Amino acid sequence: EEILKESHQETYFSLKFSHPNVVGLVGMGNTHPPLLLLELLDGDLYESLMDPLGIKDIFNAFTEKLNHIYVHEPSINKWEKLVASPLQHCKDLCDTIEQFKDRVKAKSELKKEADKVINQGKKYFEKRDRTQGQLWEQSHTKFLEAYASSLGIIAPLSVEGVLRITSDISHGLHYLHSLTPPLIHRDLKSPNIFLTRSLAKGAGRAEYARENVIAKLGDFGLSSMKCGPFQLQAQGKMAKINPRWTAPEILDQRRNYSIESDVYSMGL
Repeated sequence: EEILKESHQETYFSLKFSHPNVVGLVGMGNTHPPLLLLELLDGDLYESLMDPLGIKDIFNAFTEKLNHIYVHEPSINKWEKLVASPLQHCKDLCDTIEQFKDRVKAKSELKKEADKVINQGKKYFEKRDRTQGQLWEQSHTKFLEAYASSLGIIAPLSVEGVLRITSDISHGLHYLHSLTPPLIHRDLKSPNIFLTRSLAKGAGRAEYARENVIAKLGDFGLSSMKCGPFQLQAQGKMAKINPRWTAPEILDQRRNYSIESDVYSMGL
């Protein structure tokens, strides 16, 4: 019931919006709850800053398949309990490796460490012993360190890019707060800022930022068109609140919130 209510609320708000810095609704599916068809964007600001190549999901899948095979291979009599056959797991592993290579092939600063990860993963898969497993863990730790140190090269963000994103968010918030009555987002955070083009594709470069909209506000499931006490009746809704970006008056349900609550979140 709460999920349905939240979905209806987001649909209602999305139908009211028409602004270049707010994610637009392009259609709806006749489902229960209704399926919202939003404009196609290139990921959110948080992922674009922290994982611009989308390595996390590929890396986790690669690790999961290696460990999955390692754990289950000795117990041949239990293979039928798995979703896929051993042969299928081998194929999936190879597919994952190819995806992994494809993500880093154009980044010379990562290719060396990526090759080590893949080669060590293959050895781990072939021998399945503790030593190879430890070497595998060391190799992917070094890769992640190299990845983290290369983020500024992979996803450059110029001063003009920072100013453009800040300006886009400000314009989007001003639009929401200028509605009658004003709409308070209440969940403004970098994962809810969506990009028209990812930083890895050059959105943060000065020449692009000067001419194009980069950021749009989205995810209005916790939004409200009135000011007052923040009532979160459902446990699931409270789980969505991230204190890292949330104003104290929203975390404290006994206090009133207002458009200034969004300004606080933007500052963080």
